[in-house]
Amino acid sequence: MIKANVIESEEAVEKINSININYMQLMADCVKNENLRADFLKTPHPYLRKVGMTIPDNVQVVLDDDDVRWPVIEVNSNGKKIKVTESKLKLEIMNMLESGKTEQEYKELANPAEISMDMNIDLDEADVVVKLPFFDAKADLLGVFNFSDDTEVILSCC
Repeated sequence: MIKANVIESEEAVEKINSININYMQLMADCVKNENLRADFLKTPHPYLRKVGMTIPDNVQVVLDDDDVRWPVIEVNSNGKKIKVTESKLKLEIMNMLESGKTEQEYKELANPAEISMDMNIDLDEADVVVKLPFFDAKADLLGVFNFSDDTEVILSCC
């Protein structure tokens, strides 16, 4: 079973914050610039590098505006299948064995941290997919809720 090592540090928190701020800014820029949006959706790797992520060009990136709220990485190599799903201070590791058996590990964290994992697979011999959330304002709705006392709630959140 692949194990996740948790490394808590100020440096990790700073990097998490920097990547998140830069990624959210990229999402905002995609709303303002249709050409940027189209290029990012077509060739995400250079933009992801600019926001601080490291994703090699031979790793497929899926920008998901429906189901993915947190990063997911799926690795398939020689019958070995690994899926790592991140969520709010949680990590789920699924190792699907050739026998059909699935091993799972869950990590719950108290604070943001770096998660380090040795995949024990050569990237050139694997099919790797990274799924990231894409906050698509072009597909969002504006909700306007009127109440009988003349108050209203207006919201939108991609």
